[in-house]
Amino acid sequence: EEIDVYKLNFYSFYTPDKEKYFKDDSSVSTACDCVLCKRYSKAYLAHLFRIGDFTAGRLATIHNLRFYSLLMEKLQKSI
Repeated sequence: EEIDVYKLNFYSFYTPDKEKYFKDDSSVSTACDCVLCKRYSKAYLAHLFRIGDFTAGRLATIHNLRFYSLLMEKLQKSI
């Protein structure tokens, strides 16, 4: 089975300190099922980073770990 990592917004680069995300109510990723993507918006994450809340780093780390987990699952299925 061929893997299309660009499908369903599987991979995109997101910088929460950019002003364009301050009012963006969309999810960080539609292809991810982590707590950040299911419960919070890009605007909320940007807000947490702006005020220096430690939760921002935790949520970003949870998302990044889940992203790599999903990537490994897709790679294993393609073998």
